[in-house]
Formats: sequence, structure tokens, C-alpha cells
Amino acid sequence: MSKKKWIKPGPMTGYPPGLLQDDDPMLSKWFASRLDARRIVRSVCEEIEMKNPIPKTGFVATPDSLEDLMEYCERFSGQEKAIAMLVATMTLNLAHKMFNEATQGESK
Repeated sequence: MSKKKWIKPGPMTGYPPGLLQDDDPMLSKWFASRLDARRIVRSVCEEIEMKNPIPKTGFVATPDSLEDLMEYCERFSGQEKAIAMLVATMTLNLAHKMFNEATQGESK
């Protein structure tokens, strides 16, 4: 079994939750040794963005989590609450379907 040569970890990037190079000094060293690492990462991120078929609008606020969205729906009462919950969950199902179709070619 070969010994890994661990390098002293550098400063953490601070992005949550820990980027892999924060957790693995060897990966951090690999990124540092690649002159084109940033270009590759940017290119992959652009591809991911281009594959996202779900439109985003600045017209309304974006909840931080599913729990925040459901909590917002809970603020309504009676029939308005039922409609808000129905539309929110239908939107989640549509977003799930669109994501799968764009990334995996599935329509489940």
C-alpha cells in the first residue's frame, strides 16, 4: 500500500458546504498545478447553466428552501391556501420533470 504525501492544507475557500479542494489537499494541489483549471470549471458550469430549462425571473423573490416555500403557502387561509399549495407542488413536479429531461433524457 502506497503512502500518500499529504501537503499542508492552504486557506479554505469559505464556500458552503466545503468544496472538495477544501477537504482534500491532493485535489487542491492538482487544481493549483493546472493552468487551465479555472477555464475547465467555468466551461462545465456554463454547460450546466445551458442545460437548465427552468426559467428564472427576478419579478418575485426566490425562497431559500422548500420549507420556506411551504411556510409562505401556509400564510394563506382557506381556499387561497389550498390553491397556493396546489400551484407550488405542481411547479415543483414540473421543475423536476424538466430537470430530468434536460439532464438525463427522461420524462418521469
